[in-house]
Amino acid sequence: MRMPPSADRATMAPLTPKAKVLGAATASVALVLLLPALFLRDARRGDDLRGGISELGDVPERRTAAASAWQSHLAKVESSRTPAADAQFLIQASFGPTRSSLEEMRAKTYKEWVSEQMRLPVESHRAYWRRRVRPHVDQVFFSGGPMSRCAAGSRWTNWAFRARDERKQIFVNGSRIMVAGVMRTEIDPGFALNGLGAPGCDDVRKWSRECSSYSTATCFKWFYPTFCRTACWNKGISFGFDCSVGWPALAERGFSGYVCSVEDSVGGMVGLSTSSDCASGVIYMPNPAIHVAQTADASGLRFDSPRPGLLLLAEDAPDCVLNGQDIMKHDGKIFIIDDRLELVENTLADPVSGTSAAPRGWCVNVPRTFLNEASCKLQASCAPAGVTSENVDIKLDAEGRQLFWTAGRKRIYEVTGLLPRSTPCGRVSRWRRCTAEMACAASQLSSDDAALLDVALSVESGWLRDVSVACSAGVPKDVVVASGGELFRHVHPQEHDVFDFTVWVDRHPGGRHHIEKWAVGDFTIKVPSDHQDPEVNVDRWTMGM
Repeated sequence: MRMPPSADRATMAPLTPKAKVLGAATASVALVLLLPALFLRDARRGDDLRGGISELGDVPERRTAAASAWQSHLAKVESSRTPAADAQFLIQASFGPTRSSLEEMRAKTYKEWVSEQMRLPVESHRAYWRRRVRPHVDQVFFSGGPMSRCAAGSRWTNWAFRARDERKQIFVNGSRIMVAGVMRTEIDPGFALNGLGAPGCDDVRKWSRECSSYSTATCFKWFYPTFCRTACWNKGISFGFDCSVGWPALAERGFSGYVCSVEDSVGGMVGLSTSSDCASGVIYMPNPAIHVAQTADASGLRFDSPRPGLLLLAEDAPDCVLNGQDIMKHDGKIFIIDDRLELVENTLADPVSGTSAAPRGWCVNVPRTFLNEASCKLQASCAPAGVTSENVDIKLDAEGRQLFWTAGRKRIYEVTGLLPRSTPCGRVSRWRRCTAEMACAASQLSSDDAALLDVALSVESGWLRDVSVACSAGVPKDVVVASGGELFRHVHPQEHDVFDFTVWVDRHPGGRHHIEKWAVGDFTIKVPSDHQDPEVNVDRWTMGM
């Protein structure tokens, strides 16, 4: 296997017993590759053995002489070995030499090395790759899903913004930064808890022109790191200073917009814009460290840190404190989970079982093909990969939601407890028929508004009605009106709607268990009133928290 001349051969991975990827098949190929090289080596010295062997025919004496010559040739090669020759050998017979593999080669002959490789068990390169592939993932697939928080290699970072946040919506208000409707971090007015210093730069000019008139290239070539810091910062260039307005000041403005660019590190630059295409009005802020008040304490677990701000769980820790947690605290810093893919092992030797896959929300079914038709079995413990009928009506009552959970571990919940946020007039509003438990009493309304609401509600039917009424804006939220001898209360427009929480359950800031616990009874989830507190101007349902 020849490598390109530009390759750094001293750093490439060799074939060793610890990484038995190529196995015996490759070792035999390596021997075939090696033999011509040895012959050509002698051919250049005028000692070409190939002609003599090709003329042997069936004469035993000649075959014996050729074998003896070959053994003599091998002995000559071994006696004149150099590190360069060993490196050439490993380039042809493996993925390439390293310093350690070259050192090991000094203690064995080429024949011993090849024989050692031939004795190694054959292993699949595909299996090797599957055990090590770790792309980002935030949902469950038929072939796998996010790896367990307590599995070795689970990945945690302590910076708030990531590269994959680009083009997502951001909302900064009060003391929180929200990304795609989910709280990412709280804002520390003193900056330190977000791993930042107080911002502040000046625009010391190098020449007579104003700093804002120079190009980005000028910032790199002439100004680094002393001159025109603020002007260069506003062009997306940081010299290790924070020239932004600061997150507390941005929160006071109530910034709402989009994430344009991200540097994955605490203090790295984050570009924001009010335009979804980020074509104009981009401002830059430092990437803050995550700061939240309540987190799981992972001080008892051991992590590896390949670089600052990144932790990898060093070993499996079954049922650890991180189960169901998105945020944790370790060594005085706050980290957020960076979900990576864990593929399901589903082979003939080790087929996946419903018992092992169902608790993770996995349903492993693959199409039947000519390759697996003799061994393919339908997974009876979860839903099939698809529905054969184009039109399937499923009633999403308590029984239907239970079936989704039983068949596919899908968390399908009816949502209740949502508080109305605005007047029912001038828009589509939802009304629920009052029951004895609701203790309703008709609200005092003007005769015109009461009549309009009465007519609109009487046209519809059922215990839950959606109507559009052009009543006056003075009609309050949560109002109760009479219609057809019954009382109806104004409710949130999504009250009693049904939602799929399967993917979102891992994103809930308070942990999985607060969402998973509703997968019992009638599969109805009640949103707490303190998640919709108007005093702090945060509606966690609307913001996806």
